[in-house]
Amino acid sequence: MNSYSIFVFLHILGAVTMFASWGIEGVIINRLNASVKSDDARTWLQQFKKRRRLGPAGMIVVLITGIWMMAVRWGHQVWMMLAFLGIILIMLTGIILARRTLPRLTSIIDGKSGQLPESYYALAGTLSTSLRIRIAVGIAILALMTFKPIFPGL
Repeated sequence: MNSYSIFVFLHILGAVTMFASWGIEGVIINRLNASVKSDDARTWLQQFKKRRRLGPAGMIVVLITGIWMMAVRWGHQVWMMLAFLGIILIMLTGIILARRTLPRLTSIIDGKSGQLPESYYALAGTLSTSLRIRIAVGIAILALMTFKPIFPGL
């Protein structure tokens, strides 16, 4: 076993961690969308906040190992730059759509009990959109890594 094999393993582990985090997030979002009472929504929002570091930790591992493998083995490849842009898109989508939505959802239910207002469900839908975008881009990155397309002239 050499250092490259270890970095490939860590790279894949980081990607698996990201997708596992998104799977957990998907379950939580489904429960948020199914919530009828403020107390239920509050419970699931707390769970959402608890798992917040898992995805970014996997992404950091993916980035560090990917940059190392590019520098040591692969050199500059267009598909790698596209994958890197995809990671940036995933980060921006998570920050802009998900992280900005959570405090707003929390403020809607804080100190309240009973039925959830309609504004809650519209914001919870934003979380679903964010997750779908991140998963789609993640799958596109997996396709780039698997097929390693050649872009003539670039």
